[in-house]
Amino acid sequence: MTARLDALDEALGQKLLMRSRKGAQLSKAGFAFQRHAELIVRTWEQGQKAVGLPKGFSGMVSLACQPEVWEGAGQAWVASVQSARSELAIEVWPGEMGEVNRWLSSGLADAAITLTPVGAGGVASRELMRDRLVQVATVARDAQAWDEGYIYVDLGTDFRRWHSIAWPGDDTAHITFGSSAWALDHLLRKGGSAYLP
Repeated sequence: MTARLDALDEALGQKLLMRSRKGAQLSKAGFAFQRHAELIVRTWEQGQKAVGLPKGFSGMVSLACQPEVWEGAGQAWVASVQSARSELAIEVWPGEMGEVNRWLSSGLADAAITLTPVGAGGVASRELMRDRLVQVATVARDAQAWDEGYIYVDLGTDFRRWHSIAWPGDDTAHITFGSSAWALDHLLRKGGSAYLP
C-alpha cells in the first residue's frame, strides 16, 4: 500500500497523506484530490457494471434488430435463445441498416435481424423468413388505379423498386411511414389503404 501511495504522490507531484506515528491524515493536496479520486472510483465501478455480466449468467449475446422486424422475428429469436441457452444474458438494440452494419463490423452486435441482407464485411447472412405484403384497406372496394387515402410504407430498397414498377404513375401518397406498425395504427384511426406484411 505504501509503495502505491508513494507512486501516486510521485505521479501527481504532491504528497497526499501526512504520515505520523499516530496514523495518517490527508494533506491539502490530498483533500483537493479526494473528490476526483472518488469520482474515478465511481466511474470505474459503473464501467465494470456496463461491460460485466449480470449475476448468474455465463455469457452475453447482443442482437441488433431493425424496429420493423422486432415483432415476430426479433421476439421469436430472443425466445429461442432464452429457451436453448438460459445461461446467456441477452441485449437487443434497435437500429437501421447503417447502424446495424457498423455494430456487426465492430463486434458490438453478435447477430442482427434485418429486412434485407447485411452488407458488413465478414458477416454471413441467411434468410429467416419471407414476408408477404398485402394491400389492405379500411373500406371494401374493387381494384382501382389509385386510392386518395393511400398510405406509403417505406419497407426498404427492394420494396421501393417493386412499388415504382407496380405503380408507375405520378400519384403520390399523402403520408409516408417508415414503420408498418405506425402505418397500421394510422390506418385504423384515420382510414385508407396500405401495403402491410
